[in-house]
Amino acid sequence: MSVDDFSDLRQGVAAVRSRGGVLVYDAHRARMLFVPAGKGGSKVRRWLSAQGVTADVPVPPVSSRLAQVFMVPPQYVPDAGLKTTPEARFTCSACGISCRTLNLGPLFPADVDRLLALDWSGTGYDPRRFFCDYDGNEIDDERLASRRELFLRRENDGCEFLRADNLCDVHARFGMAAKPYMCRAFPALLRASPTGIIVGMRLGECMRAEAALKGPEVSANPTEIRALWGEIPIVPFLPPLVWLAEGSLVTWDEYESLERALLGEPAGSGGPGSHHGAGIALLLRFADAIARRAGAPLPPPCPPEKLALLRAWALELDGQRGSLPIAHASAAGLDERAHSLEERIARLQLFNKDAFQHSTLLSGVSQLAVAAWLARERTLFHAGRDGAAVAGSGHLNEAVKEQTLAPLRERLRELRLDPVAVASGIMQI
Repeated sequence: MSVDDFSDLRQGVAAVRSRGGVLVYDAHRARMLFVPAGKGGSKVRRWLSAQGVTADVPVPPVSSRLAQVFMVPPQYVPDAGLKTTPEARFTCSACGISCRTLNLGPLFPADVDRLLALDWSGTGYDPRRFFCDYDGNEIDDERLASRRELFLRRENDGCEFLRADNLCDVHARFGMAAKPYMCRAFPALLRASPTGIIVGMRLGECMRAEAALKGPEVSANPTEIRALWGEIPIVPFLPPLVWLAEGSLVTWDEYESLERALLGEPAGSGGPGSHHGAGIALLLRFADAIARRAGAPLPPPCPPEKLALLRAWALELDGQRGSLPIAHASAAGLDERAHSLEERIARLQLFNKDAFQHSTLLSGVSQLAVAAWLARERTLFHAGRDGAAVAGSGHLNEAVKEQTLAPLRERLRELRLDPVAVASGIMQI
């Protein structure tokens, strides 16, 4: 067997070629194998057989998995070009909110090296105090030397480099190129797939989302995107075989065909669940399409009392614990701009392949729909708090940001709720 002959693989295994060699994905065991370029012959054949991925090996039981995104060395990612969407646009409003609310790491080793190499003399900064661990604790010299799981230190509830005018002091003193990767890339989201590099956007994490969308397409400068991609030491990869639901495995091309059909619908399309608004309806329609394609038996819809518990939890995140805050009435609905923003966020989540962070696409898309519904409930609550009859895009933006930071997966687990059942329950509201 040569590296050009990977046809003799068992069911549930697929090979992807790249400049570094061949990546072999075993979907049943949720693992990746790497065959370096130039390797082949009987020795590779025996090794692959020993790994249980050749046709002469029985199909194993399906192992559990947490997600369908795998971190792989960049040389094993197929480079088939950039995959973009006009939906992904961005311009920074310099509000400083992300610099106060998002995790400030982990940093790439190159980020640490670059910051330490700058001339900080006379600035008042102490480079020895730049970095901390995830919890904000000081680190020792050994941890710093390892460059392992380092974060930027916070000061006054924000990044230590965030100035009073909400601008970055690193950027101001040394230029954009001196900033850590996460700061320069935000909110672009880059993931590799068998057919190219997905150039997405984390719009829900930006508190000026509507203004951000007036900027140029994120993909307008492919050279810059390529440069950012080249900095990632180990890259996120979406596999060539996709679990739509438990027991339903399809090729990447089949998945992309489903996604294209959905995202090809005109903005604001109706359909099942359309009374929820275009964004939530879009996610519910995709969950329904995945279930139909997979032939998956759906669990009974979540009962209304469970949905009420979940809604109460979301609204109580405002700091009012113990009972559902009912100090004011919620708004009646969303205005046109808020509807449009909600749909844009949902479309970008699907294009980003955010649902691949779950064990199956059905579970992942369902949880996106649940999060969108909770964000909608929070939106209406915030608008009512402000005395508005209908919620505006600012209310939605605030709620989506809060919901993005909320531990929804953990809460569903605590309540013993299946996101697919919750999404089915939402569809029946």
